[in-house]
Amino acid sequence: MYYFALVFPFIVSLLPKLTKKQKFYLATVPLFIIVIFRVGVGTDYFSYEYLYNLQNVTTFGKMLDHQSNIELGFRIFIFIFKSIGLPFQFFIGFFGAVTLGFFVKWIDETTDSSLVSLILFIGMFFFVWNLSAIRQGLVMAVASYYFFNPQKNLSKKQSILLVAALALFHISVLFYLPIIFLARNVKWNKKTLIIVLGISFVFAFIPWQRVLAHLPFIPGSKKIMGYIDAKTQVLNFAGIVRIAFATVILYHYDKITDSVFKKFMVDSTLLGFAVYFCLKFSELIAGRTTIYTFILCIVVFKYILDHYFLKDSKVLNGLIYTGLACFTGLFLYKDINAYMHQSNYRGPNKLLRFNTIFNRPSYDDYDNRFAYLTVRRNCNDERDELLDSQAALPSSSKYQENLSYYAMWDHESELYGILGTDRTWIVEPTFKRKPTVYGSLVAYTPNDDLKQAFKSTEYLDLAGKEVTKEHIQEALSKDSLERQEITTQALDVKSYDVEKLPESIVNMFPYKDEIISAKYVEFNKPYAYKILDLEYIDYHFFIYVDESFEPIVPVLSNDFYRIAPDGVITVDTYCRQRLYNKDGSLLWQY
Repeated sequence: MYYFALVFPFIVSLLPKLTKKQKFYLATVPLFIIVIFRVGVGTDYFSYEYLYNLQNVTTFGKMLDHQSNIELGFRIFIFIFKSIGLPFQFFIGFFGAVTLGFFVKWIDETTDSSLVSLILFIGMFFFVWNLSAIRQGLVMAVASYYFFNPQKNLSKKQSILLVAALALFHISVLFYLPIIFLARNVKWNKKTLIIVLGISFVFAFIPWQRVLAHLPFIPGSKKIMGYIDAKTQVLNFAGIVRIAFATVILYHYDKITDSVFKKFMVDSTLLGFAVYFCLKFSELIAGRTTIYTFILCIVVFKYILDHYFLKDSKVLNGLIYTGLACFTGLFLYKDINAYMHQSNYRGPNKLLRFNTIFNRPSYDDYDNRFAYLTVRRNCNDERDELLDSQAALPSSSKYQENLSYYAMWDHESELYGILGTDRTWIVEPTFKRKPTVYGSLVAYTPNDDLKQAFKSTEYLDLAGKEVTKEHIQEALSKDSLERQEITTQALDVKSYDVEKLPESIVNMFPYKDEIISAKYVEFNKPYAYKILDLEYIDYHFFIYVDESFEPIVPVLSNDFYRIAPDGVITVDTYCRQRLYNKDGSLLWQY
């Protein structure tokens, strides 16, 4: 489907009785089908799905506080979609369609509905910037439409406001300000641009790792070195393509800068190349930052090709279209292969299938941290079943000394009750505030507004004993001593051979060879057990195991807690916490 989307404009160009604009918009139909219906496609697809599901949207304030490392504008859109109950597929489809819509409209208005520019866009930019990097892709689409459009003429104030708004989605949009300022306010010519590009190319060969290593006194030098590649590859694929493009553009410079707007577009493109080579010490920073001007090539090359198409030579035009098809096909093939590598695709298909909402892929085909985390998030059905079963738990007024008792929050009544480790209510859910259990003694705040306001504490004994000050003091002291014994145990982290892990643990992971390392901590209170820390791909999971490294609880946890004095085990899943008894049986699902 992805290669068909690239070939389709060539087919459309041969259709009779259609206007140029009709052919242009017809050629975009496969692109909109892809962005709306695709599933699992795009290097960042799984991470966006994970972040979308993870985002707290209980209130607008909680949304502002949660995942604050993600740009606010993106979180606001997540808040809107999740608040009205829409799943991730609607969100990603909406973002993709809006981004593509701006790109298509920009190409239409800037190139007079050029299929050549559309083909260049599909081959060079669509797969990465419309299907993967959706935040930066949206920024690039909107900014290109308003900043590099002959039909738009923003004032300085409007430009700054637009950049500020787009910065809510990706901070790299600030790159537009210096580029646009320099392209508009400096009188560039072919000679000065060649000098600037030459200096930037030489700049790319400076070994910045070595230079900064001898300048440790510069503020932030260590942090900067973290972004510098160990080895700068100036003549890699990306570098060669930009050198070739710059050479071709400079060769035709005088012929394609016959208007103010065209000169602005060409100068911006070449200045972007210069910045790219200046930032070449970090391929990631260079590529992600200067992509905003690199995309202008699809317009600039239309100017160049128009110069040759005007010669009205069928042979020459045929060669141009053949070269265009080969180049864009190669570029798209590179992007698709990079996606399959970066997403750690392990499925049976050597060629990328068009996976949609109608033929969803197995997430186990992707040895990808976020794909795995997303699958583990699909525990809501299991959680609902457990909550339903908890709604019918029996009650018993008989206290049993061989059991432990916990204050549990009942999902249905939204009240707290006292539950035994045999999953029987000894006190049914009646408390508005969570009580504290000390053996058979329960400290609670009565369901009285005045007493709750003053946090008045009362006590009851589950065994029916008389509650005296001595009894309260004894229960509190015993509980404090037991918890102190638990918390004062030393944390001695030890390594464990991954090859020796039992099958019962290894089988919890879809790709056994991606279990990178194993470490564990031993405890002997309240009984002998270990907490095993497994690094899978680039994420850590924890398992409670016995002395022979067999799971006590066959569930992966996102965090670990010392086992409580009465032996109850707390496990963090992506569908809230669960409590297990020391025999591995489920006690409670929150």
